Amino acid sequence: MAGGAAVNTPNTCRRKTVYQPSVRTLLVCPVALIRPYDGCAVVWRRGLVLDFQPLTTTSKCLCAVVAHSQCDRLLLVSMYMPNDDNCDRSFEIFGEVLNELSAMINLYDGYDIIAGDFNVDFYRRSHNADLLKLFLNEEN
Repeated sequence: MAGGAAVNTPNTCRRKTVYQPSVRTLLVCPVALIRPYDGCAVVWRRGLVLDFQPLTTTSKCLCAVVAHSQCDRLLLVSMYMPNDDNCDRSFEIFGEVLNELSAMINLYDGYDIIAGDFNVDFYRRSHNADLLKLFLNEEN
């Protein structure tokens, strides 16, 4: 079985074939507005006893899949947040991404695994760090 890739762009989600023997699917979400050369991905090995369903996200900072087994459901999220530069636009994007992430967590009840680069330093004072602390307290 060949691998595949789902690429999330602002207007569409399309699938293309990628021939990699050990990888079943690669979900890639470019982060064009924040950093045009970076992105995030969720990758899983072919042959796992899980059914993977890529999710459509409105934010280019998030890639998400739901993995189903007979016993459990996992929400797997990869994210790449904007730089924590204390500017209004960065804070606005940061909040929008956390809102979408919160909605996903509430919609797909099960176990949640969220990984990526939050671009936050908790040792320095910033609006993004304060917002992330609030999010973690509310969602945990």
